[in-house]
Amino acid sequence: MKPTVTIVTGIILLVNGNGCVHQRHVNFVGLKNGTVLQGEVKLPIEVRVGDLDGISMVANGGPIPGGVQIQTNSAGDWSVDWDTQNVPNGIYDIYLEADSGDKSFLSTTKSIKVSNMISFSSFPIFSTRTWVFARLAVPCAGWKVKVFSGEDKYIGYFVGTTTNGFINFVWDLEDKNGKKYAGENSFRFDYTITPLDDLKPAVPREHPNLQTPEPPLPDKMSHKLIPAD
Repeated sequence: MKPTVTIVTGIILLVNGNGCVHQRHVNFVGLKNGTVLQGEVKLPIEVRVGDLDGISMVANGGPIPGGVQIQTNSAGDWSVDWDTQNVPNGIYDIYLEADSGDKSFLSTTKSIKVSNMISFSSFPIFSTRTWVFARLAVPCAGWKVKVFSGEDKYIGYFVGTTTNGFINFVWDLEDKNGKKYAGENSFRFDYTITPLDDLKPAVPREHPNLQTPEPPLPDKMSHKLIPAD
C-alpha cells in the first residue's frame, strides 16, 4: 500500500513573543496536524544544529518499536524514514530531538494518524517455534499467510479467519506432513487479508502506548504449515 503523506517544501518559521522571527534548530517540514500516514513514509525535516551528536523521533512520549532511520542525502536534505506498519493504528503525537554536546533541541509536536490495513511486531524465532502475529484494521477477516525460507523459497502457508482483529499463533516449525524447518535462520511471511461482511477499516481514535507489551496469545495451539503445491 502506497504511503499517503503530504509533503510541502519550505522553511518553518516561528514568531516569539516580541515579534522576532527565528528558526527552530530541528523541525518537520510541511507535516500538518491530522496527516494520515500509511506504510513506509519519508518525512522531510530541517536540521540546523552544529556538532550534531544525534537525532531521534519520539511518539506518544516514548521510543518507536522497530525504530526509524534519520538520514541526510548528498544534497544535505534530511528526512525521517518510518515504516508505520511496525506500530498499531492510532493517533500519535510525534516530535524530534537533536542532541549536541550537553544541549538538546526539540521540534514542534505534530499530531498525526497511522492507518494501515495490517501492522506487525517483530516475531522471535526460537529453536523449536516462531510467533506469527499481525494486527488488522477490521475485527473479522479471512487470512492467508504464505511462508518463504531465508533463501526466499516458497515452502507453504497457513489459512484461517479471525474475529478479534489479530492473526496470532505459534508455529512449531513443522508442516502437516512432519517435515521440520528448525534449521532455518529466518523466514518471510506474506499476508493476504479479506475483510468479512464488507467491513471497513476502523477510524483511528486511540493514542497507543508503544511501551506496553503485545496482547497475550489467544490461540494456544501450535499450527502446522500446509506445504506448497
